Formats: sequence, C-alpha cells, structure tokens
Amino acid sequence: ERAQRHRLHKLVDAGLIKRCKITTRGSGSDPWIYLPTSRGFAACQRSRDPESAIPSGATYRERELNQYAYVVHDLRVAAWMFAFGDLAGELVVPGSMHGPLQSQIEVPHVYDREARRHRNIRPSEIPGLGPGERLVSEFSCDPSEWGTVKPDASVELRLASGRRYDLLIEYEHRSKAGTLEDKLANYDGLLSATWRAVERYKDGEVVPFAVFVCSTTDRVVDLLRVADRAVTARERVATQVDGRTKQRWGRPGRMRMFFCFEQDLHQRTTRALRLNAYTAQERRKLARNAVERHSAKLDLAEQRPFLKPELLARH
Repeated sequence: ERAQRHRLHKLVDAGLIKRCKITTRGSGSDPWIYLPTSRGFAACQRSRDPESAIPSGATYRERELNQYAYVVHDLRVAAWMFAFGDLAGELVVPGSMHGPLQSQIEVPHVYDREARRHRNIRPSEIPGLGPGERLVSEFSCDPSEWGTVKPDASVELRLASGRRYDLLIEYEHRSKAGTLEDKLANYDGLLSATWRAVERYKDGEVVPFAVFVCSTTDRVVDLLRVADRAVTARERVATQVDGRTKQRWGRPGRMRMFFCFEQDLHQRTTRALRLNAYTAQERRKLARNAVERHSAKLDLAEQRPFLKPELLARH
C-alpha cells in the first residue's frame, strides 16, 4: 500500500492526476480521491500497452471534485461498469465502455421551413415509421419536448449470433419525481422512435436498451412507479398475411428498459425487473372486478434479466 501511495504521489507531482480529500464521519484519516487530468488522459491515449491505452477518438472532460455526492455517484457507476465487464467478458466489444460525455444521444433535428428553425424530428418523419408501416403514438409528452438522453455510461455487446446492442446505463439514487419523469419520457422517445434516426442506430445493426441501476431496492420500486406513468409510447405494426393486413401492438419503450438493484450485479447476477407490457390505464380496463382493479396498481413489472444467464455461460 505504501508503494502504491508513492506512485500516486509521483503522478500527482507530474500533473497526470489530481486529488482531493473526502471528509468522513468515521475514525482514522480521511481518504484521498484521485482522477485523471486532461494531460494524464492524453498520456494514456499515447500508451503502447493495449491493456491500458485509451482509443484515440475518445474525449475527456476534466471534472472538479467539489461535491461529495458526485464523487460517490461516479465511483459507484465505475464500480458497476467494471463488475459488468468482468461478468460479460468477451460479449463486451473492446473499447466500447464510455462515460457520460460519449454516451449522450441527442434528439435528431429537422429544419422546419414554415417556422424557419430546427426542431425535434416527429415520429411520422422517421424512415420506417408511418401509418402504412410502424405507427408510434401515445407518448407521455409531446415529441417537441423530448430532450437529450444522458446516460451515466454505456457499453456495446456483441452476441455469438452477431447481434449488437448498446446498454445505456443510468445510476439512480435520489432524483426527484419531476426530473425522473422527464428523463424517462426522453428514454421512451428514444427507444420507441427516434433511435431509428440516430446515426449510430439507423442502419439497424446496433439496437439500444436502457438499464436503470438503483442504489436500493426501495428506489427500484419508486422508479418503477414513475416509469409506469411516464413510459407509454405505443407501436402498431401492420403486416400482410395471405393478402390481408394484420396489426400487432406493443410498447417498445417498456420492453427495452430494465430496472435493477445495484448490488445484484456485484453478486454476479443480471437479475432485473421490466415494466408490465400494459400501462396502468390498460390494466384497469382489463380488470374484471374490484380485486383485479386493485392488483392492477401493484402489477408494475415482471422479473426479466437484462442479459440472459445462458449468454453469460457461453463466453
């Protein structure tokens, strides 16, 4: 440990990392927190060691260590990502783990000639979405209100079948209900519609999913209650069968969001919950009596791992 502290001290003196102390209530000396400087990040990009080199295209924004809550948040996200990388192994595409800066996904914009300004794309303007193909509607907010999706981290997975997926990771600890509703509505817009117009996803080779990692089991339940109200987008798919048009309905946003307890992954399980395929309003309509109407309020989600155990067993 003394040798490690000595190495860290030399890196601080060289300007490659910086540090600050976190005040704790326990006995003993307060711990140091270290993070790279822009200079240190650039040095890692020049490294010839394939195990430690950072891709040349990666970007880095130096953070100020001024709030303890942010430090704990970032450390927990990093710990979760490292644990996931260890568990998923070869399923993780090398160099695909990114932090918040590279994980952001903006809403695609189009130029509105009448208004003479750029605006959010509407679902009906996205190739492949429309009355004759896929029709996506019933969003909890107007598409003009969608904002940038800002995951805490992201990672790309490549399965043995060749399928590729992006996991967008959100660490949730203490956000307010209003903030959560806006965040979940943005994710619903992305996962249900706008991902088809995002440059990375529009060719269909990579499909995004969202994983909300919650600090406590109570927080998982709280988040599910908000998500049950905010994630409402409905997709209608029209297909031709024997010359006849058949319609299939679904809610892609609800099917591509997963909610899990932070510690579960550290116990090497991808156990999670996924929203009920039916919204609360639909569940109440389907209820046949008072007992079923009451249970409709509680039937928020089903257990569903965000990555199937059999896939992990193969790598």
